[in-house]
Amino acid sequence: MLGGLLMTNPDRVAFTLFGKDIYWYGILMALGILLAIWLADKEEKRKGLPKDTILDACLFMIPIGIVCARLYYVVFEWQYYSQHPIEIFYVWQGGLAFYGSLLGGLLGLWIYTKRKKVRILRIMDCVAPGLVLAQAIGRWGNFFNQEAFGLPVNNGSLMWFPMTVRIEGVHYFNGELCSNPYHLATFFYESMWCLLVFIFLWSYRKKFKHDGDAFWTYALLYGFERMFVEGLRGDSLYLI
Repeated sequence: MLGGLLMTNPDRVAFTLFGKDIYWYGILMALGILLAIWLADKEEKRKGLPKDTILDACLFMIPIGIVCARLYYVVFEWQYYSQHPIEIFYVWQGGLAFYGSLLGGLLGLWIYTKRKKVRILRIMDCVAPGLVLAQAIGRWGNFFNQEAFGLPVNNGSLMWFPMTVRIEGVHYFNGELCSNPYHLATFFYESMWCLLVFIFLWSYRKKFKHDGDAFWTYALLYGFERMFVEGLRGDSLYLI
């Protein structure tokens, strides 16, 4: 029953408010960010950081991260956006690149730590568990947007969720029109992996001895997963 439900064409719009469509993508993205901030804030005192360090740092990290995520995506999809420039600003429709968001977030954090003379690795350790949880949640935004899916699947015995997801309507894979609606559910694979990484980091966080240990562990584990899943996808730019 679960497989049948999740393989139908999802509605990207969660609800309409004052005539404006509110998308699941944006809701899940916002939820992930809020949870990440809340968890990092809980770690702030334990790591010996001044009060409100995390909240102040987020004022730099989040906006710069979102702008860089969008710019990174637009640059690699310039053939389309050069013909539809107004859509560059349609962030709620999807199209945020993970690598751009990470680089932008780190840039924002670097600017903040230089201004406030705070150790950057200590803040990165606070952020790491919440960041990977936000990624786990955000990947479900890809499900509602019908993006970040993997290779086409022709084997009938594999056409069930969570192995595959059904992509309705006209869609492309690796830049080419694809007629097969069944694809590997790579968004789900990454979501579950990120959830496991979060559980590990949060459970083990008090045992890390040096500044940067939690963040570099996150980077290693997430990079390990991307090394495998990236090759299965037809659009390697999406963030969440």
